[in-house]
Amino acid sequence: MTTFNTPQIVASATGSTTSEVSIRSAKVDEASALHDLSIRSKAHWGYDAAFMTLTAPRLVLPEDWLRAERVFVAELSGSLAGVAAILPPDGDGTAELEHLFVDPPAMGRGVGAALLSSCLWLATTEGACKVRALADPQARPFYEGQGFRWVVDAPSDAIPGRMLPLMERML
Repeated sequence: MTTFNTPQIVASATGSTTSEVSIRSAKVDEASALHDLSIRSKAHWGYDAAFMTLTAPRLVLPEDWLRAERVFVAELSGSLAGVAAILPPDGDGTAELEHLFVDPPAMGRGVGAALLSSCLWLATTEGACKVRALADPQARPFYEGQGFRWVVDAPSDAIPGRMLPLMERML
């Protein structure tokens, strides 16, 4: 298991205390907890039960990604706070950010940025020249704040007929 300690210090929700976000590779036996975290994160945006039922299977992290250390987890004060997964770059040098979810109590505390930073680092070390993410519309401002640009609206991989912003960042 690989561990990354970000030097980033983030404020608590009250802004009065600080905590360090710790990033490490996910463990295979955390798959269920990470799926639950991803569902909580997605549901935070007010989606209805039918939507969540269609989306839930796409929030399962494949075991081969976990074993290959393609999945990062963030811990905040020793508790799971977020999860992200990135795939190796393709022949054109594009890596796909496949998963990035922050547990609602940890939102706004730098967890997503720390996870993204770890994914970008891995993509860069593997020779990627850009990263692409099919984003939830609610996450578009986050990605834009992290240097991504909107490319096009693309079909959802979970909900037929739904269009999502395809975001891209050059490395």
